[in-house]
Amino acid sequence: MNRLKKLISELNFLLQFNSIFKIFEFVIKKIKGKQNTIKIKIFNNHIILRTNPSDLKTLKNNMTDEFDFLKDEKFKNINTIYDCGSFIGGSVIKFSKLFPNSKIYSYEPNNENFELLKKNTAFIKNIKINNLAISNVVAQNQLYGSEKGVCSYTLIKNDNNYIIQNIQSSTIENEMKKNGNKFIDLIKIDIEGSEFKIFENEKILNFLGIIVIEIHKSDDKDYLIKKILKYKKNCLEENKYEKFIFF
Repeated sequence: MNRLKKLISELNFLLQFNSIFKIFEFVIKKIKGKQNTIKIKIFNNHIILRTNPSDLKTLKNNMTDEFDFLKDEKFKNINTIYDCGSFIGGSVIKFSKLFPNSKIYSYEPNNENFELLKKNTAFIKNIKINNLAISNVVAQNQLYGSEKGVCSYTLIKNDNNYIIQNIQSSTIENEMKKNGNKFIDLIKIDIEGSEFKIFENEKILNFLGIIVIEIHKSDDKDYLIKKILKYKKNCLEENKYEKFIFF
């Protein structure tokens, strides 16, 4: 029943921007198989979705209220944005709507997700998308997947996952140098367990403004929060989306 309610909520979200015929097309393709794709409209822009359990759910969250806290007046001066773990582009699109004059640097390591990200954000002018993972080293790495699906790829090997592809990883420091950035006003981090790695060099926190992060490994959550709070005065927790906001 909960799954049905979520699906109805997601379809109602689509109905705000698309005809009922497009909704029927989506449902039919979803019934046929999770690897089908469909082109929909969001805010007059075309977005390509797969009919798997993750794409529409994530897009709906990104585009509704997940990042609405950024509408607060205290977050208005955002010029440089890093989106680490952009998936198929929902969060990037939301940021481009909230901060239309900002420069966005987007990072997604998985090739299939990256191709959708590239197509879905083609209408955004001030964006640079990168087929990279953000971690603690500049190196060749392996990306792992599991039964959780396409939005849960990780650099962390465990007994329940398997190799998806070989990838290139980079660090925040290296990307800032490459892009000519001295400060990142807003960074979103959703990298499935590697958030602990990127702050191994905690001095990078001196060059980050607002940090929006999902913290996945509960055992080390308090340690990471304390580390970030040495550099940030405030911490908000968004329980609905399992996010922490530091500023």
